[in-house]
Amino acid sequence: MKKLLLLSALLTLSFSYGQGYFKITSNNELVWEKILGENIEIESQTISLKSISKSAAYLRNIHSADLIVQHKGERTRFYVKNIKQRTYDIDREEDVENIVINNKGTFRKFFISRGDYKFLEQSINNAINSLIEESNW
Repeated sequence: MKKLLLLSALLTLSFSYGQGYFKITSNNELVWEKILGENIEIESQTISLKSISKSAAYLRNIHSADLIVQHKGERTRFYVKNIKQRTYDIDREEDVENIVINNKGTFRKFFISRGDYKFLEQSINNAINSLIEESNW
């Protein structure tokens, strides 16, 4: 329970700064990375994301992402990549990075200025918190 409270507090504080824990790799991929100072026992897996934004159309259809969990001593690294959204064609998915990263390899202005990253980050945090709660039963 202490771990869950600490994680919730850390995740809440993360919403206040810059583009949060998002960054762009050298291959122009959108990734979200967070390192916690404790050992969280969950496995790497595909996570389901649920939209919490009604304003950003592309975030209404977010669907899934790949969660990579790494442990080093008493630290846990969460690394999320391949964030997908459903397209209007039901059988297709599209990478969100194609929408939020421009041709210059930087974040598009709306992702930062409108605070869209906060909604996406909250969806990721909710999915991770759910996994932690399931593993602590």
